Amino acid sequence: MKQLWQYIKNPHENCPYDFSIRVMLLSVMLCLSVPLFFEVLTASVFVIAGVDLPAMTSDKSVLPLCFLIIIPPIIEELGFRLPLKRSRFNLYISVAVIAFIFSKVIFAGGLYSEHLLCRIVFAIISSAVINLIWGKWLLQVRFKDFFYSTAILFAMLHIVNYSHQTLDVSQWLYVVCYACAKIPGSILYGYARIKHGMLFSIVVHIISNLPAMIISHFTFFQKYNILLIK
Repeated sequence: MKQLWQYIKNPHENCPYDFSIRVMLLSVMLCLSVPLFFEVLTASVFVIAGVDLPAMTSDKSVLPLCFLIIIPPIIEELGFRLPLKRSRFNLYISVAVIAFIFSKVIFAGGLYSEHLLCRIVFAIISSAVINLIWGKWLLQVRFKDFFYSTAILFAMLHIVNYSHQTLDVSQWLYVVCYACAKIPGSILYGYARIKHGMLFSIVVHIISNLPAMIISHFTFFQKYNILLIK
């Protein structure tokens, strides 16, 4: 825990991997429990306050459950955790993935089920342009700023999961608080990626999403999203 806290206070890029069972189990426990705590706490506060929690826009009705369990965590980890070990290739992949995710706002529709060809082309071109203009700067910017910026950006991407035209003020407040509740988990996943590798962060992300995704696919949680997908 002390090592984790020291890293959170001063994240650095070039630290050795740690594959000891004890440390990896601790990382798994934290990655599973801390995000869930903040997300359930946020949802509970608004439910108690009488806010009708908005439903997420979702591809659940058109995509198989196995796809939804595996692919979104891989996409999100490639976008927001892969570049924490910075290289031109990693930045290109990361920016392309992030552009693809946020293109949902531009093109409208499901994240993985509509306008895919146009959005993939948009993502590739956007990544090429951004890396051409800012690639060198992204490689050299202070890692602490880079680390926390990706954590916050990952949290903010969850705002696009809602149909904003239908939200009232209290629901908007919930959506913003819900996104902010993702930040602690995003920081922990960043730490796990740096200390244990990319595959570890993907697997833990899949495990973390698994119960909530299965529950939300088959019960009333699909409407209220009290257990939130990361």
